[in-house]
Amino acid sequence: MSLSRCLFAALPLLLLALFPAGTVSQENFLDDGSDASPPIFCYQCNSGVDLDCTNLQANSTNSVHYKPCSDLGEYKGAKPFCRKIVQTIFERNNMIRVIRKCGWEKHPRLDCYNMANDDHTETVCQCFQDGCNSAHHFSAAGAALAMLLALCHILVS
Repeated sequence: MSLSRCLFAALPLLLLALFPAGTVSQENFLDDGSDASPPIFCYQCNSGVDLDCTNLQANSTNSVHYKPCSDLGEYKGAKPFCRKIVQTIFERNNMIRVIRKCGWEKHPRLDCYNMANDDHTETVCQCFQDGCNSAHHFSAAGAALAMLLALCHILVS
């Protein structure tokens, strides 16, 4: 079985893990085009530097990681949004790394997508409301997904 086939088979579980029923509504993904809106607040951290980043609780707006996306010119006029990246690094015993940050270049078609190469897999998700990149998206399905990705790697190796 190829890695891409294995990852494709895991996609429904991945989407369930990242967006369990009732956590995402269509309004999360609509852009009203308004320039006057207040800045979006996203969790901004990297579990490679701060282990707290792995398991942030939903709605923990008092977290040190919950910050506004500052517009320092890096967005080039685009409206910022929240992004969450989950990496499985094979060469480090399938270590899971979580990166939460602001984004400004949206994927044109997908709110979540996977990438893989010889040393890691990566799931990147984008969302469009305050705090939407918190850890509450991980559930039992998320744990099952991590095991499935590790199994995919073993089968392909």
